[in-house]
Amino acid sequence: MVKQALAFAAALFPLPILGATFVVPPDSELVQRADSIVLGTVVSVWPRLDANGLIETVTDLAVEETIKGSAGSGVVRIVHWGGVVGDRWLIATGTPEYTPGQRSLVFLHHNQKGEWTTLDLALGRFDLGFDTQGRELLVRDREAIAGWDRAGAEHREHLRLARPFLEFVRARANGFPWPDDYWAPADSVTMMQPPSASADVIATAFTGTQYCLLLGGQPARRAITSVGWRLAGNQTGLDSDAAVTKGTSSWTSDAGSNVTYSKSGTPAAASIKDPFDGEDRVIANDPGNDISGTFTGSGTVAVAFIGGTGGSHTFGGESFTTISGADIVIQDGVGSAFGQERFNTVMTHELGHTLGFRHSNRTANDQNACADPLPCSGSAIMNSSVISGLNGNLQAWDRDGVRTLFGSGPACTSPAITTHPQSQTIESGSSASLSVSVTGTTPSFQWFRGAKPDTSNPVGTNASSFNTGTLTATTTFWVRVSNSCGTVDSNDATITVTTACPNPAITSQPQSATITSGQSRTLTVSATSATAITFQWFRGVRPDTSNPVGGNAASFETGPLTSSTSFWVRLTNACGSTDSQTATVTVCTPPSITAQPANQTITAGQTATLSATASGTAPRTLTWFQGLSGNTSTPVGSGSQFVTPILTATTSFWVRVQNNCGAINSSTATITVVPQCTPPQITAEPSDASIAAGASALLSVVATGTGLTYAWFEGAAGDTSRPVGDNSAFFDTGPLNASTSYWARVSNACGQENSRTVVVNVGPACQPASITAPPQPATVASGRQAFLSLGVAGTSPLTFQWFEGATGDTTRPLGPNSSFLATPSLTSSTSFWVRVVNACGSADSDAASVTVVSVRPRAIRR
Repeated sequence: MVKQALAFAAALFPLPILGATFVVPPDSELVQRADSIVLGTVVSVWPRLDANGLIETVTDLAVEETIKGSAGSGVVRIVHWGGVVGDRWLIATGTPEYTPGQRSLVFLHHNQKGEWTTLDLALGRFDLGFDTQGRELLVRDREAIAGWDRAGAEHREHLRLARPFLEFVRARANGFPWPDDYWAPADSVTMMQPPSASADVIATAFTGTQYCLLLGGQPARRAITSVGWRLAGNQTGLDSDAAVTKGTSSWTSDAGSNVTYSKSGTPAAASIKDPFDGEDRVIANDPGNDISGTFTGSGTVAVAFIGGTGGSHTFGGESFTTISGADIVIQDGVGSAFGQERFNTVMTHELGHTLGFRHSNRTANDQNACADPLPCSGSAIMNSSVISGLNGNLQAWDRDGVRTLFGSGPACTSPAITTHPQSQTIESGSSASLSVSVTGTTPSFQWFRGAKPDTSNPVGTNASSFNTGTLTATTTFWVRVSNSCGTVDSNDATITVTTACPNPAITSQPQSATITSGQSRTLTVSATSATAITFQWFRGVRPDTSNPVGGNAASFETGPLTSSTSFWVRLTNACGSTDSQTATVTVCTPPSITAQPANQTITAGQTATLSATASGTAPRTLTWFQGLSGNTSTPVGSGSQFVTPILTATTSFWVRVQNNCGAINSSTATITVVPQCTPPQITAEPSDASIAAGASALLSVVATGTGLTYAWFEGAAGDTSRPVGDNSAFFDTGPLNASTSYWARVSNACGQENSRTVVVNVGPACQPASITAPPQPATVASGRQAFLSLGVAGTSPLTFQWFEGATGDTTRPLGPNSSFLATPSLTSSTSFWVRVVNACGSADSDAASVTVVSVRPRAIRR
């Protein structure tokens, strides 16, 4: 048994995808909620045990581009619940399965341990692939997403064209509006996943293993089916107790099985533990943050954690991997707006996975479309997209499954025909389609040519409908319907073949076309007929015959057209008439550009948004290129608006507008990239000042930063209601008669800073300086100093400047700023004068003459 368990564990990884339940948000909301978004390639995938012994799977992703957030470059590590370690395995429903070598676009979120995990599980990962037409796609794990859209409709996952979807994500991540015009066309079928089955194939002929998940190639099943589920907590506005009771009773109440699920008290711990600990839990409102994030009207609703130890058991002669235990966690934030009925269905669906059931519309590995020889249904509780309106009640597939996997199988119902194939009349050379409607378990069909009970000419396939093929003579058909508990034959259906005269048969319809204004178009029809055909063309849409045009010919020349016009033709022979389809000749106006993309200047490390508008006949396509206009070597985007990548050097772009009748190139738009911006910083604040009434003050501020602008305001700092001055670091207040406050704001492209508030104090009116007592003449001996002084009047402060020479001669300044002067030692006569200055004037004194005399030496007495 140990060797078998180890071999199983080695084969088990990776585990199958099981659908968690989601309310699927629009892509714009996914971009907004992601902590980080990266594009990269999976390097490795490996399992480990966390600190609590729970199994995790670690994915290392080599990052090619970080579109949003802080995941950075290099390798980012992504962690999810689930995986295989030794002989133990754990499945967490809805978890995305990463494959080494796969390129993926991943929306990231931090889990409860601060590690990166995929936002909303399978909703947050898109794999790069191609459709059958070679178009590159970004595709989610559609089989892992079960639930609804925000509006409450059953979610249908659509394909996305890779390049326009990446443009959308980049633009929205940078806060730019961007249209969601990235959906793949209707004919796009991904080569990564086949389409889902839609027909129901429900029967007793199937075995238990055909309803199960495959784990390592072996079906999984709950061996002990008498399980008491313990409920912890409740969802605000929803009745978790009622949902668990509904879900467990739905699987238990079917008399044909031995499942006994019940609600049984509260668990020892309100967070997931090893599913092997003997306690099966439903944990409401995710108190342990085992599901990252919070439900905000969209996102993950519920996740089932299912585990085992590699053991196996047998039932009904078949071998199964043993499911040892399970926990179900309901996301926090799921509340009354979600609805109790939907909540009941989610609980029943997740409980079904814990029994071992796969999705009803998927193969046993839960990844491909379901078809014979498996039981299939697109309307069961276990459908991969949760069906609305079931209120947790089992459907036919679910009931057959639980009876087959945990009982003796559903009862067989004999076939009965509710609608027999109908007789018909057709023309010779045509075919007829016959069908039969039946009830009963697993019906099979065999059609026969001839009258009942003639079985000598079996025809058709095992299907409820049959096409006769071309008939030229009246023929009878019937069908036998069988299953394992009975057979029933239908009535005869006779196909009567007539040889009536056929109308003309059109073999080639007139074709729609596009022309430029003033051109004409020739329309042509081809037909076969047993008799001669006449033709009548009409202007307008079939069957409008009010405007006949043209002659009796299979071809028709429209003549010059200036507006789009429709035409059709009626073909008539001796047996009747046949009308062609309408052909529309569209008059196309070549495109013209009405608003050219404009030059811009940005800071290094930023993006720029370019736009252009155009006229001309729709549809128009706008394709952006990097380089000079006409250089198509580097296409970079599409649409009327284009967000450049982050630029570090000056770069040129242009756009080509094209429609069915021409193309036009725009002018070149140059994005000039300037060095990165340094925010402003004031290094010297403006200073307070005191002036006399009627005087002005000059204020200044000193700041550093890139490309600074200045604005001065009257009032306290922050009050911008009274702007003054201009864009200068200096500001002249002009004459003031009252004390006034001012402040300055220094700004640039990356910020602004306000100065302190300064006060210009205004004192009394200024009295000009005047001289009341000029300096007086003096006489000194040769070699001695003279001492001069003067009397002054005027508003302080007063300044003094003495000069040697005549009044007005300022070539020889001397002396201190004082009303008193001590001259230098003098040896010859000279003159001195003084200029007195204050804030409102100046005054010059008269020159004071200093006469120098010689002094006779005294006789020395002995």
